[in-house]
Amino acid sequence: LQFESRFEGGNLRKVIQVGPYEYDLILTPDTNQMNEYYHTYYFQVSNMLTEISYTLNIINCVKTRSLYNSGMQPLVFSVTEALLGRPGWVRIGGNCVYYRNFYSRGSSSTAAKSSETVTSYYTASFNVHFRHRYDICYFAYHYPYTYTMLKTHLVKTNQLLSLKKDIHFRTDVMCHTLSGNPVILVTVTELGDRIQLKSRDIVVLSARIHPGESNSSWMMHGMINYLISDHPFAKLARSKFIFKLIPMLNVDGVINGNHRCSLAGKDLNRQWVAPERSMYPSIYHTKNLISYLHRIGRTPFVYCDFHGHSRKMNVFLYGNNPNLSWYTGDRLQKHGFEFYQFPEILDETSTAFELKYCAFTIKKNKEGSARVAIWRDTGISRAYTLEASYAGFDTGGYKGHQITTRDLIEMGEQFVESLVRLKKSIEQGKSPTRRFEIGAEQKE
Repeated sequence: LQFESRFEGGNLRKVIQVGPYEYDLILTPDTNQMNEYYHTYYFQVSNMLTEISYTLNIINCVKTRSLYNSGMQPLVFSVTEALLGRPGWVRIGGNCVYYRNFYSRGSSSTAAKSSETVTSYYTASFNVHFRHRYDICYFAYHYPYTYTMLKTHLVKTNQLLSLKKDIHFRTDVMCHTLSGNPVILVTVTELGDRIQLKSRDIVVLSARIHPGESNSSWMMHGMINYLISDHPFAKLARSKFIFKLIPMLNVDGVINGNHRCSLAGKDLNRQWVAPERSMYPSIYHTKNLISYLHRIGRTPFVYCDFHGHSRKMNVFLYGNNPNLSWYTGDRLQKHGFEFYQFPEILDETSTAFELKYCAFTIKKNKEGSARVAIWRDTGISRAYTLEASYAGFDTGGYKGHQITTRDLIEMGEQFVESLVRLKKSIEQGKSPTRRFEIGAEQKE
């Protein structure tokens, strides 16, 4: 076999042939990192034969658990299949397992501080049969969504909307990354006069703070397409809200195939308390946008950061319940459990969403996350993290199915529908049922 990953988002470092049809693969570390983040992958394979079972072992994973042991399979895109008119990413691979191997990890400051100190690497192993001789196939942990795909999507959307005069769709460069790439801010609402615009609530949504979580980009992709559509809920959403969207917070990380970090080698979702403008420009400017809206009396109705989850199934939310905070002072706050209302509505709207998997604890080690820092700085009770599984579903109507881009796009659409339902519910004076508290799983 021949391997390649010198393309946007690729992250394969080395391959060692250990048998006639077996290969050990080593992933590239995140930029300016060595020991912490090896998990997602994206690479190309060619020069294969058919009727042979190849074994690929990714031997430098660091997470102690993986959804490969729960039925998840790798994703493969075949160029030959695409040329035959059947393009797309498909789940393939047999004997998918994840286990601790005998390779020891080097010293790591993060691992040393962790309560679950990891001293060994883990292996993700699977077998694959190729359908076409000498094909070119791309392997990925999850459906890729590159920076180029985002820019192309936004250009096409602008072209499409040139014929529509009732939708305000605007893209601005919010800032530039450490390597000079633009971070894009998208604004979507219905055209209106100054009075109409001032009467609308603002919703701020962000995605792809962790480069490996491409599922977050697919949800954002679905949301943008839905917001500019003629669907009745989309029209209602545009008339009731001004959407401020940051579709890709960690552009450099996405381009370079990082799993979690920026070019600075830092997890951007731990920098929200006091982000440095020079080091973390996208976090600095996003936080300043929300703080500015708060100062001028336009505190966002909802803030949500979209993510992917590597250990849980389904789609779910993390929120902030002061009663469940590590800090005693938070527990003295008065509230009406309004943070429960949106996930309750999402649970009614979406087949993929699972309320019992949500969590509302506020842990000390999450103070630097967007969800907690934005809530603490502005008092937005509806500050959330939306998590989508890499694997699939173990409850509800989709139980037993692996997740697809269609599911993620649909989730983005249903997020918008749920915002409209939430607004209507509040206008009608309804309160959250708090049914989440019955049999909820509180672990993040």
